[in-house]
Amino acid sequence: MGLKKFVFVIPLFYIFMLVSPIVVTVSARKAQKDEDISLVIGLLWNLISFKVKIPYLIFNQSNLKTETDLQTKKGLLGRLGLNINLKQRLSKSVCSKENLLQMVILLLKYITLHKLIIKAGVGVADAFYTAMLNGVGWTILGNMDHLLKHLKKTKNFYKDFAIVPYYDKLYLDTYFECTFHLHGYQITLIGLSLMINGLKRRLLKWKNIPSKA
Repeated sequence: MGLKKFVFVIPLFYIFMLVSPIVVTVSARKAQKDEDISLVIGLLWNLISFKVKIPYLIFNQSNLKTETDLQTKKGLLGRLGLNINLKQRLSKSVCSKENLLQMVILLLKYITLHKLIIKAGVGVADAFYTAMLNGVGWTILGNMDHLLKHLKKTKNFYKDFAIVPYYDKLYLDTYFECTFHLHGYQITLIGLSLMINGLKRRLLKWKNIPSKA
């Protein structure tokens, strides 16, 4: 009887995970000598969350150090540190430029945006060029805000945009934070779409290979 209940519970849990929301928070900070990126994934209405932290990220290095925390509302359950060889992982990855672009488009289609914070302090030690950069930055943020408001699932979200110009010194300090949610079945649909399009591209390449006479 116990085994029958266990077999019955597994598909119910799988269905529950497909329909329950997955809350994702991405934050990034770039200061003068400081770079931090973190990703928090909340499952089961944030009862369980995974936090991946990259304390210092240099894109031209091959190794990437990360810290992953598993925590619940009661506290931290465990921490895992990883060393990732970026060159090796990227060479084996199926995430081509086409896949990444399609993934972004699909995410914008499915996600529900809750919060978007973009703040920057910029200075190039020249008042004229700093003012130009400030104007260009506000134009980009305005166009982004206009685009997001026209998307179906991003009409009501918290936003905080700010650009502070520093006219008399060379300065750069940026902060980005974005919180959104999607459901497990939507992640499954994104994965299936990427897999199908990848197979289509391989078939096209195979058809375009000239046959030997």
